[in-house]
Amino acid sequence: SDYNYVHVTGDLNTREDLNIGTNKLVILVEGDANLNYKINFNDNVGLFALYVKGNINIDPTVGTGTVTGVDPETLTPHLEGIFLASGSINTGGGTKQLRIEGPVIGIGGVNFQRQLYSKWPNEFIVFRPDILMKLPKPLLRQNNLWMEANP
Repeated sequence: SDYNYVHVTGDLNTREDLNIGTNKLVILVEGDANLNYKINFNDNVGLFALYVKGNINIDPTVGTGTVTGVDPETLTPHLEGIFLASGSINTGGGTKQLRIEGPVIGIGGVNFQRQLYSKWPNEFIVFRPDILMKLPKPLLRQNNLWMEANP
């Protein structure tokens, strides 16, 4: 298939900006994922999906640093893709604005931790259902759940 799968048995730590381009990358992590740099791909072509058994922790240095903040609509995304954690997703403390494009799902919750005193939001998430539409079939639920109803 056109998809590249990576299985990480421990924790995942990003070490540099990751530009997927036109590739389609799915990473399955059995530990925590620590996102220390930007992750992007070409819209309408590429895909990045991160499935984590533990927590997704976003480093406080990921984002745009300004004293007063800016309109997040003018920012390019710092993180782009599908982010799913069985634990929680933590945006990391700090004063940088963070823009994420794509679904952000933390079964244990999503903790917004940025503290920029501004009229603009500290964390800005754009849902982007078009990214979900690019998921490969094996990662989509293909069977329905059936329950017997009480008479």
